[in-house]
Amino acid sequence: GFDDLRQLLPGKRVSMADLAAWRGVPEREIRRRIEDLRRAGIPILSSCVPGANGYWMASGGDEARNWANRTLHQAAKKTDLARAVAQPRLFEVE
Repeated sequence: GFDDLRQLLPGKRVSMADLAAWRGVPEREIRRRIEDLRRAGIPILSSCVPGANGYWMASGGDEARNWANRTLHQAAKKTDLARAVAQPRLFEVE
C-alpha cells in the first residue's frame, strides 16, 4: 500500500517523479494518496521552490504549522484572484 509514504524522512525532499517511479503509479495517484494522508494528520509537506522542491515529512510541529500557514495564505490569495476574475469589469459599459 501507500503506507510507505509515511516513511518519508524529515527534511529529505523527494520529487513527485521519484515518488511515482518508486511506487510504480502515476503522479496523480501519489498526489491523491498524499492528500489522504494529510487529511489523516500525517504532516507530509511540499515545496515548489527551485532548489528546495519536493515532498518530505515535517521534522516537528513548528515546521508543519509554518507550512500550513503559508499554504493558507497562498489559498487566500488565489481565492481573491478567482473572485476578481469571476466578476470581470472588462465588459462593463460606462
